[in-house]
Amino acid sequence: GEAEVTQAYQGYQAQFVTPARAELTEILVPTEAEGRDLAAKIRSGADMADLSRRYSRRARPKNGPETLMLPEGEMEYGKVFHDQVLRAEAGKVVGPVAVEGGYSIFRVERRIPAGMIPLDQARDVLIWRVKKHKAQEAFNAFLRDLRERSASQVKWNDKAIEALAATGAW
Repeated sequence: GEAEVTQAYQGYQAQFVTPARAELTEILVPTEAEGRDLAAKIRSGADMADLSRRYSRRARPKNGPETLMLPEGEMEYGKVFHDQVLRAEAGKVVGPVAVEGGYSIFRVERRIPAGMIPLDQARDVLIWRVKKHKAQEAFNAFLRDLRERSASQVKWNDKAIEALAATGAW
């Protein structure tokens, strides 16, 4: 029921924390010269999102957002890039910076503090966990009952056990 879902949410709270993250517009290009050229255009007023769509080599999901979400502490794009993003002032164009895969020009659009995934967004996962936990408890109870009722009927197959032990495969 609802009380079990709420209790599970409180019990698993650490697993529903979202890390602080930075939302940024970024352009990854192969050469420093191309990076300098694009950075100059952006600083002169060119639309960075448009230039990113046209020139960036950064793989993005089709029809995905214009911006990258970069969780703090995650090094998916390499330590140098992540360190630069952490130090960058929001709204300021940075680069070109030598990173894995080429040269990056980026702008942190906003920083999002750490927080909790709301209960309503976590509900489906929590319902699944509650059901799984109940099923496991029911199965364990069944096994306990079976062992207690059938203890006198259990017969060990000593020859099979000895043969298995001799193979060393256990």
